[in-house]
Amino acid sequence: MQRILIVLVVVCLLSPPVADAQQPRRPEFGDRRLKVIDDPLRVAFMGDPGRLTKAQVQQAVEIAAIAKDWKILGASDGRTELSATKNGRHVLHVVVMYDATGCAINYIDSVDMMYEEQRQRGRAVRVIHRNYNVWVRELADAIANKAGQPAKIDVAARTPPLVALKHNRQVPPASGYAAIGDVDKVPVRDAGKDRYRYWLTLQPPKAFVVTEKGGWYQYSRNGDAIAMAFDRCEQLKINCWLYAVDDRVVFTEDAAKRVSSVGQLPRVAP
Repeated sequence: MQRILIVLVVVCLLSPPVADAQQPRRPEFGDRRLKVIDDPLRVAFMGDPGRLTKAQVQQAVEIAAIAKDWKILGASDGRTELSATKNGRHVLHVVVMYDATGCAINYIDSVDMMYEEQRQRGRAVRVIHRNYNVWVRELADAIANKAGQPAKIDVAARTPPLVALKHNRQVPPASGYAAIGDVDKVPVRDAGKDRYRYWLTLQPPKAFVVTEKGGWYQYSRNGDAIAMAFDRCEQLKINCWLYAVDDRVVFTEDAAKRVSSVGQLPRVAP
């Protein structure tokens, strides 16, 4: 009897606690709602080459956007900028780059979508609320449907490239107006200050533009970030000034010395 008791005690000591075995696994990205972002999401038309023109693809993008409750913010050759508000509070902001062979839906920014840039096992990973991937894939499906061509939809790249992107325009020197992290100095409304704080966390190349009415526009992870910001101002016919680029504030008190158009900045040789 004593030998049996000893065996039972040893088994109990060696067995893992039941409570520990039943503990739920920690979510990979800290929250079960977070998933690796599908960005850019590529729609590649698989039909006969030459069946579609660039103009037809643009039309398919715009019709699909309206059908899926996306708002067209602006359009230029090969590029359509869209935003959508889901459930009254989740804001998605993307740009669709397209040609006659297909298009790519690129993430710009979002509101209340839990977007984060994390490091997992030494590599950069961008994550977002799983619903973003659902809504963007619905848009991609609609574009393929409106184009009337069989299409392959997949993620072109899930992580930022290891080679650093560079601005396509010459970046002005720091003006000394404010430190890059001095949010109170940014000449925007309170909501804009919150967006500037968010912009500070984004990856370069990035640009933050302020408007004459206290508004703002921001772009990141794009060599054309500066041009895209001023493009938006031009479409809306609003006077804008470049406030910050990457890690430097370039805005100045002297309005005559501010950068007010992309044409003031020479192109950088590739």
